[in-house]
Amino acid sequence: MRIAVVVGRQFGTAVRRNRFRRVVREAFRVCQQAWPDGYDIIVRPQQNLVGPLRLQEAARSLARLIPSAVSRLEKRSSRLSSS
Repeated sequence: MRIAVVVGRQFGTAVRRNRFRRVVREAFRVCQQAWPDGYDIIVRPQQNLVGPLRLQEAARSLARLIPSAVSRLEKRSSRLSSS
């Protein structure tokens, strides 16, 4: 599994954008073993994110969002292949 972090200029200064990227990549690295291989994940921050993102928050969000995204993709692919 690979991850890409996309952060636009609207998110804030370069310091804020780079910090977001570093925290998300580290959270992914820490939790990576729990997810199946063969997927590419793209992460984009929400505009309403207030304050700096913490590693624990990012890890919790990834732990919640990635498995649900993988299950939705598997359901979609099984539905398409059965048609």
